[in-house]
Amino acid sequence: MEKFNPTLARLNKDPYPVYRQYRDSDPVHLGIPLYPEYPESWYLFRHEDVEAVLRSRLFINDRSKTSDDLPCTAATPPRKAFWEQVEKWLLLLDAPGHTRIRSQVSRSFTRQSAEQLIPFIQKTADDLLDRVIDRGEVDIVRDFAVPLPVAVIARLLGLRIRDPGELRAWSRSIANAMAPEATPKLYDEALEKTGDFTHYLQKAFREKRKKPGNDPVSSLLQAQDDGELDENELVSLCSMIIFAGQETTIDAIGNSLLALLQHPDQLEKLQSSPDLLPNAVEELLRYNSPVQIAMVRFPTEDVEIGGKQIRRGNGVTAILGSANHDPKRFENPERLDITRTIKSRDVIFGRGIHRCLGAHLARLELQIVLGTLLRRVKTIQLESDLLHWRKNIVFRGLTSLPVSFEAS
Repeated sequence: MEKFNPTLARLNKDPYPVYRQYRDSDPVHLGIPLYPEYPESWYLFRHEDVEAVLRSRLFINDRSKTSDDLPCTAATPPRKAFWEQVEKWLLLLDAPGHTRIRSQVSRSFTRQSAEQLIPFIQKTADDLLDRVIDRGEVDIVRDFAVPLPVAVIARLLGLRIRDPGELRAWSRSIANAMAPEATPKLYDEALEKTGDFTHYLQKAFREKRKKPGNDPVSSLLQAQDDGELDENELVSLCSMIIFAGQETTIDAIGNSLLALLQHPDQLEKLQSSPDLLPNAVEELLRYNSPVQIAMVRFPTEDVEIGGKQIRRGNGVTAILGSANHDPKRFENPERLDITRTIKSRDVIFGRGIHRCLGAHLARLELQIVLGTLLRRVKTIQLESDLLHWRKNIVFRGLTSLPVSFEAS
């Protein structure tokens, strides 16, 4: 079969039939590189292989540590400059640096800390709905999914966001530059906005030092004073948290509501049995995952996966979206079933040392948003069957989701 191409346009609209073809015929597949620097790129489509690689300490993010004599195509200057910024983020670090930095912030992302935000998340969701409740129509992405996560992550970190629009523009520019088909123009835009955002963070840090509080940023600033973090690590860590805290949650909200609207029997079931909401959130995240592809990892030694020999230093990309539709893991995976039991060892939020820090918070936000809509809206329907998806195989989400509704 032809080599898997991560830039195929049809993957943006509906990647799951394509995933199924490779999962059935060639589940450990040598395809077209996700990023041009790496001459060989393996793709994993089965749940068992994806989970194994995400958990394995044999696979790392820094290819240069696997060998010093591997072929590599030089990155263009804009791309090289962009990735030199992003590769300092926690999700792209390896141990022991990853372990040291993650330990400084993990206590702020426990289940308990997430649950302390429930009243704020609920009030924010109600306030956003209050603004549109009399109109009978709303763009869920623009008016609901975008502003809520921005407000929540700012509240969690103890930061004042004066212009949520600018923060959103920065985040989206980073996501666009992470796409395999990113152009030099997109890299330049991401670098420009990253510079602006770094200046914002540095100013916020100065203000926070004058008036520290009981929040993660104040704790991280103290860790910097104690010599446990340097300035670049502090900026990179906060940048990643703010990016991840809004980007994937925005997509999860849009994807989840769309799935319910396209499956009215499941929507009706959830409306009549709201106690199913926590379980429904797990199924909705599985059904149309906001993160489709994990970051490329590289084996530190030759390995065998699914009968294929993968050489040390070759790129290996785990297709999370395919793993979440693997029939060997999920019965009738193409069917949305909000009563489905999903075991804890899923890959929705990653596995191993890079498991998502904000998994508890993301689940809560999605539960509260959906619960608020279902409680306060009697009927809701799509305004159009024409859907506009992001042109990015890494992050799957809608650019808009216009709906009409009747208030309860």
